[in-house]
This record gives sequence, structure tokens and C-alpha cells, in this order.
Amino acid sequence: MLANKDNMVLEEKLSSAEITKEQKIADKRLYAVGDITASGDEIEGIYSSSTFFILYVGGGGSLSWEIEQVPSWAKDSISECRRLRGLAESYLSRRHLPRVNRLLSDALATSLQSPEGTDTSGFFSEANDYIDKYKDEIKSTIAHGPDFVIYRTKSDSVQWFHKKLPDFLNKAVEEFESLQSLSNSVLPKSYRPAVSSMLGSSLSVAFRKSKEDDVPSVFHSAKKFILSQTDSYLRIKLFIVSLLSTIIFLLFLLVLSIPFDVNNVYLFGAGSGVLGAMVSALQRNNKISIDPYGSLLGLYSESISRLLIGIIFGLFVVICAKSELALAPFKENIYAIICFSFIAGFTERFVPDLMSSVSKTTNV
Repeated sequence: MLANKDNMVLEEKLSSAEITKEQKIADKRLYAVGDITASGDEIEGIYSSSTFFILYVGGGGSLSWEIEQVPSWAKDSISECRRLRGLAESYLSRRHLPRVNRLLSDALATSLQSPEGTDTSGFFSEANDYIDKYKDEIKSTIAHGPDFVIYRTKSDSVQWFHKKLPDFLNKAVEEFESLQSLSNSVLPKSYRPAVSSMLGSSLSVAFRKSKEDDVPSVFHSAKKFILSQTDSYLRIKLFIVSLLSTIIFLLFLLVLSIPFDVNNVYLFGAGSGVLGAMVSALQRNNKISIDPYGSLLGLYSESISRLLIGIIFGLFVVICAKSELALAPFKENIYAIICFSFIAGFTERFVPDLMSSVSKTTNV
């Protein structure tokens, strides 16, 4: 009953707008977000509180506290909490701090409210293990200011923290996230140091802007660099896929000709067709429009399908010559058939035009 009565009194105090600072200092439970503590800190969030202590989020998102009198058995806990808080703020990225602060505040609150003589040495083990797990994540700090910090992680990606991000910087952050996502998903890891350096520097410039008009051009150089590198890298990959696919197709045709005793002219026709398609793809490689945000699977499928069409067109030329529907004068000239098959694979309109000609000739 007494506990319930105390809670009712506290609720009445919390609902009053006339609570003095002295009352809050005397009963830490009366503190609220936005209040100023006795030490002059603004409370940005509250983890735990009791009559004689409050654990809260202070400036910069760090764990802070106000304790009326530290019990003798909890003094080591205060020292351990300070040590671990310093390690976390020095070696962990900001995304880990809310979790670390929660672990530290839970451990410290338990220690402060423990009975006299309690062994508090194991209270901070979970926070200590968490810090040990992630303490090597930060590789270097790219830039920092009064309200922000930007750093490079061990995976060479860029992470950032801003105490109070202005609304006009939202588009800059979206552009940064989009460019980093594109870079990480398309480019190999060897590109990341250069990309992270440019993105980190651009983001730092954006965070130092004071008005929206100055922000749009901040990522222009970084975006141009990333898009150009992405385009070059995708073209190289497209070339390698085309070359390897052609080799595989030729080996398949060679192997297929052995057990089925396929006439060499058909093998030469199909092989010449796929070679013509590959040369055509290589010739057009610098002219192909590549969407950096598109699917790599779609890009590779288009390249491989073009090679398959080259095989089919090459075989079609041989069949037309042998059946005397077209190219009849060259049906026994294997070198001419190889040339026409290559042209069929190289030129997309050769076989369709040949089909149209055959159709007209046969009145189909």
C-alpha cells in the first residue's frame, strides 16, 4: 500500500508543470526529457532513474548520470562504466552506441540498487563482450565536426553520425546512401577505398552546409566517378562473359560432333555463327547503353542469348545452302559457308533478310 501511495504522489508531481529544479534534484524520478541536470547537461533520453540517481542520454548521445551518493560497493562500477563508455565512444561506430549505452545503464543501475556487499564485478561482462566484438570495426575517421562524425569501417564502407540532422540534408543523405549501395553492389572491393574517400569527403562538405541551396552539387564529382567506374567495370565483365560463353559453346559443339558423327560443315557453320556473334558483341561493347542500376543477370542473359542466336543463324545458313533454298552455288564450298555463317552471326539482319528472300522465291 505504501508503494502504491508513493507512486500516486509521484504521478501527481509528474503531471504538475510547476516542479522546481530543486525538487528534481532531490527526487531524480521527476526529471524528464529536455530538463537540465545539476551539472548543466540537457537530458535527451532517460535509461533508468530512482530517488537518488538518474542515468540518461547526454550531449552527443553518450551515457551520462547524476548520482546523489554512490554506495561504497558500487564505486568500482562507476569506474568500470566510465572505462567501457570511453572504449565504446573511441572504437565503435555510432550505430552501436545505443546498444552499448543500454547495456552499461542496465549494469550500472543494477549495481547502484544492489544490497550492500554485492559482488558487482560481473555486471558489465555483457557490455564488455559486446565492445570486444565490434571494437575493430572503425578503420579511420574521415571527418568530424561539432555535430557529426564520418568514418571508414574495416570493410571500407562509410558510416556517419549526426546529432541533429537538418531536414534540408535528407536529400544529400539519400544520394550518399544510393551511391554507396551502387558501389558496394556492383564494384569489387578493390574500388572501395577510393569510393569511400570521395563519398566521405562529399558527405562532410554536405554536413557543413548551412542552407539547402548549397547541397545539390556536393556529390557531383563522386557520382561521376562511381558511374564511370561502374560502366567500365560492367563492360569488362560483359566482355569476359561473352568470351567465356563463346569458348564453352565451341567446346560443346566440338564434343557434340564426336558421338553423333555430325558432318563437319554443320559444326563449322554453328561455330562460325557464334564467333560472328561474339565479334559483333565486342565491336558494339563501347556503344551499348548499360544501366548501372539494372540487373546483372539480365545483362549477361542478353549477351549469351545473342551467342545462341549466332549458332542458330550459322546452322540455318548451312541448311539453306545444302537444301539449295538459298546460297545454292556455295553448297559444296565449305569456306564460303563458313564466311556466310560468320556474317549471319555478326549481322543481325542477314538471316531475317535471307528468310524473306527465300519466302518470296518459294511464294510462301
